[in-house]
Amino acid sequence: MRQEQRVRELKRGERRAHVRGDAPRSRLIGGDKLRGGPHVGPGHAGRRSLWQGVLAIALAAVLTVEQLLGGGTALNGIALAQSPAAGNKNIGYLHNPDGSRYISDLLGVTRQQVVDELTAHEHDSYYLGTPYKGVQETGSMPRPNGDPGAYSPGMQCNGFVAYVLNKVGGTPYQTFVNTNGHRGNWTSLLNWFAVCSNNDVVSYTFDSKEELLASGLLQKGDIICAVPYSSVLQAGKDAYGNTADDHVGFFWGSSAGEDLFWHSAHRSNGISSGESLINGNQISAISPKCYPSCWVLFPMGPANGRIELVKQSANRSITDGNGSYSLQDARYGLYSDAQCTQLVQSATTDENGHVVFASVPTGNYYVREIHPSKGYLLDEQIYPVSVSAGTTTQVHGAPVEEVPASAPGGAIVQKLDAKTGGATQGNGSLAGAQFTVSYYGNTTGDVSGNSLRTWVFATDESGVAAYSSSQLVSGDQLFANSQGEAVFPLGTYGITETKAPEGYALTDSSTHVAVVTLENGTAIWKSLDGWNNTTAVKDVQGRGVSDEVLLGSIHVGKIDHQLKKEVAQGDATLAGARFQVRNVSDHPVYVGNATYAVGEIISGLEFVTDANGTATSEKILPYGTYELREVQPPEGYELNSSWVGVATVTGSKDPADAGTVDETVERPHTPPMVKVDINLGSDGPQGDATFEGAEVSITNASEGDVVYNDMAIAPGEVVCTLAANAEGKFPIIQLPYGTYVLRETKAPEGYLLNEQWTKTIVLHEESEDTVELPDTPIAGGLCLDKIDHQLAAADPQGNASLEGAHFQITNESKRPVVISGVAYAPGEAITGIDLVTDAHGHTTTTANQLPYGRYTVREVAAPEGYMLNETWKADVSITENGTVVSAQSPVDDQVIRGGVRVGKVDRETLGNVPLGSATLAGATFTVTNDSSHPVLVGDATVDPDEVALTLTTDENGTAYNSADALPYGTYTIRETAAPAGYLLDSEARLWSATFQVEEDGKTIDLTKPEDAAHDQVVRTDIRLVKRDENSQKPMANVAFLITSLTTGERHVAVTDENGIFDSSVYALEQRTNANDAVLSERGADSSVPLVDSTKLDSSNGVWFGGVANANGKTIESLAAFPYDRYEVQELRCDANRGRELVSFQLTTELPQSRHNAVLDLGTIDNREESVPSIQTTATDEKTGRHEGEVQESTGIVDVVAFEGLAPGTSYELHGTLMDAESGEPILDAEGNSVEVTQQFVPAEADDTVAMPFEVAGAAVDGKRVVVFETLYRDGQEVVSHKDLNAASQTVDYREEVPSSGSESKQSNGKTQREVGGIPQTGDTTARVAIGACAALGCAGIILALWRRRKG
Repeated sequence: MRQEQRVRELKRGERRAHVRGDAPRSRLIGGDKLRGGPHVGPGHAGRRSLWQGVLAIALAAVLTVEQLLGGGTALNGIALAQSPAAGNKNIGYLHNPDGSRYISDLLGVTRQQVVDELTAHEHDSYYLGTPYKGVQETGSMPRPNGDPGAYSPGMQCNGFVAYVLNKVGGTPYQTFVNTNGHRGNWTSLLNWFAVCSNNDVVSYTFDSKEELLASGLLQKGDIICAVPYSSVLQAGKDAYGNTADDHVGFFWGSSAGEDLFWHSAHRSNGISSGESLINGNQISAISPKCYPSCWVLFPMGPANGRIELVKQSANRSITDGNGSYSLQDARYGLYSDAQCTQLVQSATTDENGHVVFASVPTGNYYVREIHPSKGYLLDEQIYPVSVSAGTTTQVHGAPVEEVPASAPGGAIVQKLDAKTGGATQGNGSLAGAQFTVSYYGNTTGDVSGNSLRTWVFATDESGVAAYSSSQLVSGDQLFANSQGEAVFPLGTYGITETKAPEGYALTDSSTHVAVVTLENGTAIWKSLDGWNNTTAVKDVQGRGVSDEVLLGSIHVGKIDHQLKKEVAQGDATLAGARFQVRNVSDHPVYVGNATYAVGEIISGLEFVTDANGTATSEKILPYGTYELREVQPPEGYELNSSWVGVATVTGSKDPADAGTVDETVERPHTPPMVKVDINLGSDGPQGDATFEGAEVSITNASEGDVVYNDMAIAPGEVVCTLAANAEGKFPIIQLPYGTYVLRETKAPEGYLLNEQWTKTIVLHEESEDTVELPDTPIAGGLCLDKIDHQLAAADPQGNASLEGAHFQITNESKRPVVISGVAYAPGEAITGIDLVTDAHGHTTTTANQLPYGRYTVREVAAPEGYMLNETWKADVSITENGTVVSAQSPVDDQVIRGGVRVGKVDRETLGNVPLGSATLAGATFTVTNDSSHPVLVGDATVDPDEVALTLTTDENGTAYNSADALPYGTYTIRETAAPAGYLLDSEARLWSATFQVEEDGKTIDLTKPEDAAHDQVVRTDIRLVKRDENSQKPMANVAFLITSLTTGERHVAVTDENGIFDSSVYALEQRTNANDAVLSERGADSSVPLVDSTKLDSSNGVWFGGVANANGKTIESLAAFPYDRYEVQELRCDANRGRELVSFQLTTELPQSRHNAVLDLGTIDNREESVPSIQTTATDEKTGRHEGEVQESTGIVDVVAFEGLAPGTSYELHGTLMDAESGEPILDAEGNSVEVTQQFVPAEADDTVAMPFEVAGAAVDGKRVVVFETLYRDGQEVVSHKDLNAASQTVDYREEVPSSGSESKQSNGKTQREVGGIPQTGDTTARVAIGACAALGCAGIILALWRRRKG
């Protein structure tokens, strides 16, 4: 809350002055006037006393000075409040939110008294319109229009407020008197303020009206005062001579933020705009008399208000005039928390749904219904409400709509079948029954009076009458809720059946009563007595009304089919026929205490015909449709299963007619007759034979005539002849009751006639025993021959043979055949016949081995040395009994062919990658015929022991031929020529491989390492002698880097104490390549790596594996270097220091005869390298001389001249500053020696390098500084100059430094000029001196550039 935010943080009496920076700097204290005479201005009703004027002037003066000085000084003990009203610090003491009493307590009145008094005259002229007059015109008690007294009506602002307070019983005239030494009375607001302050009255101050309205503190009837800022002094005077004037009145807003003010004021007076004011008493927006003004609020006590709630029905169409509902006695609770747990008070609604909570303190509350009124649902919504002082507040959302309780629209009553208790029977229907429903406005079940509404509803298919417009036949409008959904209001419902549905009698026409009542907040149905509680619909809840279904009977008759009358034929009779009754109605039926579903046979209700062939049922069948079928014929007649009679029972007295049934005399079927095979039986016929066409005659063997095809047939005569079909089956015919004889009169194709067979059958009853007629099939045989494909004769080729070829016979007939008791299906191979060729290639079956049919013959196994001829096939047909048939053509076979693939691998690695620069391509192999017979290779015949093929390897060492190059046989392959770089040694010549071609199209693989030919690469050792060129002394421990130009493999060789390196002298365990380790320490990728000589060992030899990244094991008795070309580089080491390095190439691509030979490289000499000379000059950067001046940062330039450098070679020059006296290095601030390193590559043999040094002056002050230089190449020192006494390298920083014109003495007592110019080391040449001088001349520029770059 805003007022809580503005409560001061310091206790009263500890307030400190605070002045807003934007506030006016001086002004009058509230309301007191500075001129003499009576105080007639607005807000003041008395005369100004002298001490009041003086006090005001003094306070104003002090305020002005304090504001000018920017201070916050307290005045006479009156501290300025930390309050919103910072614009006028003189009223700071009035900000007292923690006061102990209200102004209403002080005056003895209440806010409500004030509000009631003013409200009573809010719309009349008792107060409103009373003119504004000074106290001299109104007397000591100004009066309004409604109570003028002895004076004419008129009121100033103080007078209006005092009058109202006095009228309602307050004591303003007695209370606001001289206080604390201040002389005055009620006419002076300053006196009001003093009295309130002295009595600790609650009050608040604000800078503006907007802050006042936003504070939330205002309540109707509160007193508010306006106190002008000091700036109004410049505004002139009003009509009463006032230069500043306070103002007071009552806040009249209905809420804390409503801008309404009841006060007495006068129009614009030159002090402010005031255009919204009228003269006199008025209700207007809150306005002061002077602008700008601060505001003071005096609350009239804590505010109380009223809360009003109006409850109304949310659906008056249900509740109006309905005794089941009432708005009275709903109980509501007023709560102080949003969860409605803290009850403040409760109240109950009257008959109009109106409820009031009285005397409610101001604040926020929540209203919730505790108990609903009669017929309504409990409203669980919480309604927030804010209570303002002296006001009656409607809850949020008022008026509150209460929902009348009702049951959802749905089933009212269900029509029931009296027997089933629910579902309809037969063709009856529960739909269409009509019920009259009357609604009464009570929940007691009373249906004696007039109903409020009445409806007639029709039932649906389930017999339910629902409260729905779709089932409404007639009557009033249905009740509905606010969503338009049909509902049952609370009340009593009278329900009467007025029309029965189809198929039923109106059995129950009484009125049944049910009520809809409210229980536990839910509207529920309650059925009273008299209902049928067995209902199929759950929602009806026992409200069922039962009716009885209509009942009837059925009649049926029977006649003879041929006679067409009710007379039996022969020994037959019409009595004893039985009929079955089936329910085919729309619904189940209830018969004999049992229910029969649709389609179900009614058990216990069978019709049996009498001697006349008629039958009638009892009258027990419900309204519906029934189906009759004959289930048992009379003796001598067939069952008429196709006849169906239908009868519909409608409840009539006469039976329903189901029609008449005609009967046919019994005519049994002939038994099944079938033609069978003698071997297969009924599974025949065999092969291509057929049963179709076989004929059988039927002769009458009965005692008398029989009728067939409307003809009488005498005994002994043929009745008919039957022919078999393709399956061997004869037609089944119907013959009259009697005895008959069967005979075969014709055999089918492929079989012999069975003249001995006959069969007698008796047709007194049906028989399923099959009568079989067996026949024997025709049989024959086949033969064939085998020949060589190339020779086209029955002679084998080479080691092959025509004997032992196996042939398979396959049944190609339409049906199975039986051979040696085994049946073979069509397409099945006949395994019972094994056709195998003899030495001449011939084979045959017996003459009666194959039944009548077609067959194919195929070769299934070729003789040795031949391929199976899968394309040859012979077709053979057996049509004559005892005949052998020959195959059309002989069988010819192809010889098996294959190939070979041979591999060439390196003997050392067993891989197909050659060593060094050798190759595996070009090796030659020969393939020899080792078979016992000649072979045909290409177009040539190759005899045994002759070469059949020659093969040459490719770059991978592989040689091969096509997969059909070699016929079936045995062969040997040998290597006859080795590739370049390899040996055809004794091991290679002994190598051979024998293989057999036994599988067609297969290539024999001899490429695996264990199968391939192994060749040894040509290897060579090398020998060299390393000597000094001048002395010819051997040079020991010299390292050579030997690199394969083919594979990049590289190893380090080291000369022994005689300067010799001979790779052949090392034992197997010494060829370790151990010296390669020195390459990794200084960069193996360098063109001339510098090696650590201490790690060289001449006892370790080398071994080249012959491939890149080789790590192969050494092999005994083999030279170290494979067939290849190599580069030899001498490496820089201690042994050849100062000598030029040697590099050259060599080759070991030698003929096979040089294998394991030693290649002597002879003597390799080294000439001495020239040692460069060095000359240096060091000078001070500032003086340019050897005598320096100490600076904060001192620079020294050392110019170094060289002769004899190797052009194009990288050098590194290292310089160090030394103390000439102590011989120790000069140290920097961190304790490190002062050093400079320069790297350079000279373009010529002679060169000059300048090295700039920079050092703190304190490090060299008082010292002679000498520069030491060292030159390195490849990490090794070449030359150095380190002389503490060298004058040319010295710069003197001692205090006594000779002038630039003086001569420095040398150690021999001579001056520098006397010894011939610049001091030098080494040889003194004019050329070097000139170079040094030139470099020295550029030293300053170099150092400056260096320092700039460093910076």
